[in-house]
Amino acid sequence: MTPLEVGVRLLAGVALILANGFFVAVEFALTRVRQYSESEFDEPGLRRAWAMTDELEIYLTGCQVGITASSIAVGIVAEPALAALFEPLFGNSRLASVGAGSLLAFLIINLVHLT
Repeated sequence: MTPLEVGVRLLAGVALILANGFFVAVEFALTRVRQYSESEFDEPGLRRAWAMTDELEIYLTGCQVGITASSIAVGIVAEPALAALFEPLFGNSRLASVGAGSLLAFLIINLVHLT
C-alpha cells in the first residue's frame, strides 16, 4: 500500500467517524425533542424538528442505518491502512505470524470509534 493510499484511507476513516458522530447526535436530538412543549418550537426551522417527531420511528431507523453503515465502512477503509503502518514494527517476530499489525489496527479503530 502506497503512503498516499494510507493517508487517503486514514482521512476517509476520520471522515466516517465524524459521520457516525453526526448520526448519533441526530438520534439523541430526535429522542429529546418531545420532552419540550410544542409552543417552544414556533420558529420555521424548529417547526420542522417538531414535525419530524410525528414519524420518529422512520427517522430513528435512518439514523441507525447511518450509524451502522459508517461503522462498518470505518473498518473496511481504515483498518488496512493502520495495519500497513504497524506491520513493519512486527516484521520478523513471532507476532507477525498472528497478524499483530491487523489486530492492533482493529483495536485502535474501535477505541477511537467508541470515544
